[in-house]
Amino acid sequence: MVKKVKKRSFPFAPFALLFLLTGLGIGLLVRESQTVLLEEDLRTIPHLLQFDERYGTSDIKTAGCAPTCLAMVFSFLKQDPAITPVSVARFSESNGHYVDGVGTSHSLFEDAASHFHVSMEGLFPVEPSIDEALQSGKPVIASMVPGHFTQTGHFIVLTGEQDGQYSVLDPNSNERSTGWDKQIVLDEMMTAWGFGN
Repeated sequence: MVKKVKKRSFPFAPFALLFLLTGLGIGLLVRESQTVLLEEDLRTIPHLLQFDERYGTSDIKTAGCAPTCLAMVFSFLKQDPAITPVSVARFSESNGHYVDGVGTSHSLFEDAASHFHVSMEGLFPVEPSIDEALQSGKPVIASMVPGHFTQTGHFIVLTGEQDGQYSVLDPNSNERSTGWDKQIVLDEMMTAWGFGN
């Protein structure tokens, strides 16, 4: 399914400060000691959902898009089913990246990449930068402002680009995990990171 809608733009300034240090509504708190292994096929980037019942009663369901996106990318790159939203959430919380009542600090991305032995580069939210990363085989995690994907703040995974579209895996939606017009995604992207081995 192809999403085609009229181009929308959002002013950068009102959201810049909000997303500079934290992503609103993307924090989490793992309340239980769940041990979970992924059952998904890791030959491709798995589509993990933050509301998956395997993650028990943790706040990943309502506020875990960042760890869920990182788990999608890292489990694929490392071919490791033990890298799950729960394991990334535990790492985030135990290393001070969860800000109670605010969300997950963007510092999680670099720290988690180092911990899970994955390379990371910050990307400008513009087409040449995003396309270059995807064309070189690097999955991209994008921080999104309110729009088609969120009413507050959200993270999504971009797995590829073709014919003017980005392939999106949304950790909070099956329906939104499809091909999206590049300009829609870019207009609502605050920042992004590319990952590799």
